[in-house]
Amino acid sequence: MDPRLVILVLSMLQVLASTKVSAQNDDIRVTWQTWADYTAYKMISNKFELYGDVGARHLFDRDLSWSRFYIRPGIKYQVNSWLSLRAGFGTFFTAHKSLDNQMELRPFQGVAVSWPNLPLFKFANYVRLEQRIIYNLKTGDNNFDLRFRYQFSTSFKPSRVKKVKYFYIPAFFELFVDRITSNEITEEMYPEDVRLGIGAGYIKDKNWSGQFMIIFQRARSDLGNFKTSDLIFRFSIKHKISPKSEMDSVID
Repeated sequence: MDPRLVILVLSMLQVLASTKVSAQNDDIRVTWQTWADYTAYKMISNKFELYGDVGARHLFDRDLSWSRFYIRPGIKYQVNSWLSLRAGFGTFFTAHKSLDNQMELRPFQGVAVSWPNLPLFKFANYVRLEQRIIYNLKTGDNNFDLRFRYQFSTSFKPSRVKKVKYFYIPAFFELFVDRITSNEITEEMYPEDVRLGIGAGYIKDKNWSGQFMIIFQRARSDLGNFKTSDLIFRFSIKHKISPKSEMDSVID
């Protein structure tokens, strides 16, 4: 096995382990989640690409479990080989066990920089601004929240040989900064502080790939004065409808 792959995996696992120990020493609720999603890509011109994902997520907790279903179409404009502009609109429905159900409308705008790129590694820096409009479906109350996200992601291909079918190692770090204009509803969403993940993917052919990731998520909430430490298992299917579409290392 390539020693660089071993170093990458061990480094990520060490960070995950140290963060887990820290969580046990704080007043933190530890939960776990499963995510499943499908993402499609279609080129509509030399510069523009349509993309979007649909998925389901579930949080397992004795008191505060929830299920979330979403669809998030977007468009990408490829400025040059390393810079792209993105925008889209997500719709999220969350069914809570103990809280009121919620609907969220989430427009977003982003800039992705694919740099640096090495023979075996692809990197991406993705900055995104989201406008979160959250509705309480029982009371009719609504809330507006601005959220800034920065993600640094990479994809490691263990071999320099060009193959149609191969395995790869995706990894990422993401930071979240929320500007909450009203506390009542958003606190129930447990805004994320940070996400960190690593996994394994397989390119089946030029159009299809599958990916599994283990993600650690640290979230905060003033509701009940506790934080959450989530372990997430994510299963993803990616589909290039157009052969010219490019699946970069950005992780939505």
